[in-house]
Amino acid sequence: MYRVMIVDDEPLIREGLRTLIEWENYGFQVVTVARDGNDALAQYDEAAPDLMIVDIRMPAMDGLQLMEAVRKRNIHTHYLILSGYSDFVYAKRAILSKVDGYILKPIDEEELVQYLELMRTQLDKESVAALTVNHASNIQFFNLDLQFGTEEVTIKSTDLTLYMQKLHYALDIGDKESVSLLIQEIGNDMAMTFRSEQLIKTNYIQLLATITQKLLQAQPMLRSSENKITEWISHIYDQTTFKSMQLLINVQLCKIIDHMGHNHSDTLIKRILDMIQRNYRENLKLESLAEVFNYNSAYLGKLFKNHTGDSFHTYLDKVRINKAKELLAEGLKVYQVAELVGYTNVDYFHTKFKKYVGKAPKAYQNE
Repeated sequence: MYRVMIVDDEPLIREGLRTLIEWENYGFQVVTVARDGNDALAQYDEAAPDLMIVDIRMPAMDGLQLMEAVRKRNIHTHYLILSGYSDFVYAKRAILSKVDGYILKPIDEEELVQYLELMRTQLDKESVAALTVNHASNIQFFNLDLQFGTEEVTIKSTDLTLYMQKLHYALDIGDKESVSLLIQEIGNDMAMTFRSEQLIKTNYIQLLATITQKLLQAQPMLRSSENKITEWISHIYDQTTFKSMQLLINVQLCKIIDHMGHNHSDTLIKRILDMIQRNYRENLKLESLAEVFNYNSAYLGKLFKNHTGDSFHTYLDKVRINKAKELLAEGLKVYQVAELVGYTNVDYFHTKFKKYVGKAPKAYQNE
């Protein structure tokens, strides 16, 4: 995902622009917003935006002055200018400042999307060019095996959080084939996104540490192997080629599946049901599960409903509510129970609980 910073002195514009579109659908993620130029500069190094969407008229430091200051730190950042004014002077200054686009307020969703699609294409080209330049310094690690075959590989830029979710699903259900395919896909994407041995290894370790921690919490039989799992993850740093690193990860994750003792004669739906029982507190998504197992999500949803009588989301809600009833009976506070069973919004938990139980959580607890 390419990183976006929104800079505007009007709070309604800042927050409205953040929620105007599904940024992730176009390959972008809003990482921060800033109230003026000085605030943007203070956040810049940590936010590291690829694209800044900047109001041209702001107090103290206007958008063009902000761009000049940022260019002293990083010449590669891209800019879209926002303006409530269609006057020629500002438009001319923006053009001379080499911005990537000039959008008039009120912001038109279609126009913004068109600019983002153009920006995505440009940023993808720059990423490939940077990889080519940087390739020589990493040649010993990649050792030409990055090609993964004879034809050129097309890399799809995907959020690592989504990869983490998919790989967690595949491991929890015990599908070695899906794990192997995901490892190759993740490795390809990391190689294109991070472009250096150190960054690839660091991000891989963070991803795997998070996933294995989830597995350790949900799979008690793995806890005796916790030290071994931690040890082999740390050995990622010792790998001298990209290919050997990928092989290590694939082999070790398949060993984890063996250790969990899955019954592979179980149907896919049965394995998904077991996974829900172990991971109901997670943000489980049918669409991600369908992608992992190469199913159309509508078709997988139909299979699930035929087997259980409920849609995936209804079944998940029922599992969560049944667990919530147990926790309420133990005397936990309502907000604690909501969080423990996977609802981040207490009001939403109230609504769901009343829907399935017929009364509010507190009333149920006081019976």
